[in-house]
Amino acid sequence: MLKSKYTRITNFLCGLILAINFFCYSPSKYRMLSTEDPNGLLMIKDSLIQKYGKKESLIISIANAHNSLGILSMGKKNYEVAINHFSESISILPNDSIVEYNKLMAEGHLLFESGNKNNLWDAIEKYSQATQKHRVTGEPYYHMGLAYKKLGDKDFDLIIESFNNALTRTLSSQQRAIIEIEKKQVSNREKKLKNFWK
Repeated sequence: MLKSKYTRITNFLCGLILAINFFCYSPSKYRMLSTEDPNGLLMIKDSLIQKYGKKESLIISIANAHNSLGILSMGKKNYEVAINHFSESISILPNDSIVEYNKLMAEGHLLFESGNKNNLWDAIEKYSQATQKHRVTGEPYYHMGLAYKKLGDKDFDLIIESFNNALTRTLSSQQRAIIEIEKKQVSNREKKLKNFWK
């Protein structure tokens, strides 16, 4: 009984907040909402478009909301949902290279997860395309290296080259540390195999 009453009060307050936002915000204010509460913005997008029309700032905010939800879905490894949100964003803003990059990475991750040899090669292709959309980040190169490693951990040149390409680009300190460890493990394995066959 108490939960039911609490749920009704919560729903009422959420509806009230959305209604206040609807009447108080101009389309230019929705850019902030697209990152802080992207679900909320997408829930009322049809009403906003009806009220304001397809003003550029509102449409960009809706595309950004889809991108924000795509990024959140990627963090949860829900790549199909992420791809859908990135596709929605691209349908609104077709020349946004960051969203295109995000979509390619999500597609690559989805293919990588399957473990299927053909899908791994397709994942490498997606990661390679992602490097063309966002040249400064090392993340796609790292994932290319992981895909090469999963294809067969004896193709040391391609794996190490991918990790080296990642390390020469922008990475978080945590990503950089992980890649350094991966690279060291691959290098050690390569040395062991060479010494074994001597």
